[in-house]
Amino acid sequence: MSAPSAPDMDSAPDVNSLPDVDSPPDVNSMAETDPDTDTDGGAGKAVHVRITDSTLRDGSHAMAHQFTESQVRGVVHALANSNVEVIEVSHGDGLGGSSFNYGFSRVDEFELIAAAVEEAQAVGGRAAAKIAVLLLPGLGTVEDLRHAHHVGASVARVATHCTEADVSVQHFGAARDLGMETVGFLMLSHRISPAELARNARVMVDAGAQCVYVVDSAGALVLADAQARVQALLDEIGGQAQVGFHGHQNLSMGVANSVLAVQAGARQIDGALCALGAGAGNAPTEVLAATFDRLGIDTGVHVPDILAAAQDVLRPMISRMPVADRSAIVQGYAGVYSSFLLHAERAAERYGVPAHEILQRVGEAGYVGGQEDMIIDIAIQLAEKVGAHVASHAPSRKPEPRCAGSTERLNRRHCACSALDHADLQRWRHRFHVPDDDQHFAPSPVGPSAAVLRVLARHPCSSGRPPARNRHVAHALGRLGRGAELAAS
Repeated sequence: MSAPSAPDMDSAPDVNSLPDVDSPPDVNSMAETDPDTDTDGGAGKAVHVRITDSTLRDGSHAMAHQFTESQVRGVVHALANSNVEVIEVSHGDGLGGSSFNYGFSRVDEFELIAAAVEEAQAVGGRAAAKIAVLLLPGLGTVEDLRHAHHVGASVARVATHCTEADVSVQHFGAARDLGMETVGFLMLSHRISPAELARNARVMVDAGAQCVYVVDSAGALVLADAQARVQALLDEIGGQAQVGFHGHQNLSMGVANSVLAVQAGARQIDGALCALGAGAGNAPTEVLAATFDRLGIDTGVHVPDILAAAQDVLRPMISRMPVADRSAIVQGYAGVYSSFLLHAERAAERYGVPAHEILQRVGEAGYVGGQEDMIIDIAIQLAEKVGAHVASHAPSRKPEPRCAGSTERLNRRHCACSALDHADLQRWRHRFHVPDDDQHFAPSPVGPSAAVLRVLARHPCSSGRPPARNRHVAHALGRLGRGAELAAS
C-alpha cells in the first residue's frame, strides 16, 4: 500500500529537529507566555490548560449516535464531578446532524443538551461545567444554535473545512449576539500548510471566535506537524484569541500531539473518555489529565475522579471500543476524516469489499466531511472491479440488478438514490410512520420506487454539498410519509 500523494502537506519532519519528548518540558519557561494568551492572566504564573471533553459529541460517532438521556446524565455527572470545565454534547456531526446521510440520533439532541445542562448545574451549582455544542454551517443553522442556547448551551463551537473559514462568519456573529463563548474548528488541518491554516484562523477571529482549534480530524499530524500549526496560529492571531488542539488516535499520536501543542502555546485541548470518538478515537481525557499533571501543567481536573469516570461510568456503556486497527491506521496514514470509519465499514459489508481499501481510495480522492455518501461510490467501484475479475474467470451470468437511479444514469453527487436499497426504505417507512400498503414506498425489483426517485431527482443540490441535498431528501420522504401527492416528473 502506498501513501496517497498530498502536494500541499508538509514534508515529513526531521526527527533530529523534534523537541526532546523523553524529558518533560520546562514548565517555568512555558509559564512565560504572552499574558493575553495565558489563561491565568500573566507571566510568572503556571500555565493553565482547559480540557474540553467531547465524549458526548465526537464519541457519538463510535456509539452510532445512540446515547440515551440516562447515559448522558451519567457521563456529565462524572465529568463535572471530576472538574472538567467544558463538556460537548450533540450529534457526532453537530447540531442538525441527525439525518439519513449521517445517521439518526436515538434521542433528540436538544433533549440531551438540556439534560446535560441540568446535570452539570446539579453537580457544580454556580461553578457548573459549561455545555458546548458543535455546529457545521450548511448542516446546522443559526436557528439550531438559538435552540441550543435556549436549552442552556453556553459554548458554540463552529466547525468548517480548513480552507472554508469564511462560511462561519454568520454563525460566529449569531453566537456572540446570544452571549455564547465562541470557538472555531478548522477541520482536517493536515490538508494545508501552517501559513494557510493561520490565514483561515484570522477569518474566524475577525468574525468573533475567541479560540481557534487546529483540528486533526484524520489523526494524520505527526508531532512537529501539530506544533508548527499551533505556532502559526499564535503568530497570526497573537493575543486576540486562544489556540486549541483536537487530536485523534489513528496513528496513536493524540496525546503526544496535545502535549506538543501546549508546549507551542495552545491553551485549550480536547479529549474523550476511553478515547471514545471517530476512527481510532480521540486523545483520552483521563490520559491527558494524568499526563499534564505529571508535567506540572494545571488543568484543574481531578485525576482519580476522571479515571473512575472512564472506567466505571463510560466503559460499561461502550459496545465497541475505539482501536487503532488496520482501517483506522489507514485513515491516519491516508489522511481520511475519522468519522468515515463506520460509513466505510457498512459499505464494505454491503458490497463485499475491504473497508481499509475503501478508506485508502477516500484518502486518494481527498473527500472531506459532508461527503459520506460518496463512500458508496467507491465501494461500488471496488465491487465492480472484483466482479469483473471474477466474471473473467467464471461462466457468464446475468448481472444482479442495480439501483434504478444508476440505470437512469443519475449523477450520484446530486442524488441520494444510489444509497437507497430495500432496507433503507424500511427505515424511512418506520421513521415517517408510512402504512405498509402505501405504494409510494413499494420497492421495485431494481430498487426504490419510481415515485421516490422522482422526488430525489427533482431536488438536486446544485452546489454539490451533501447536507443541503440531504435536507431535500428528508423533506421529500417526509411528504411521502404524510401521503402528499407527487407531481409528475
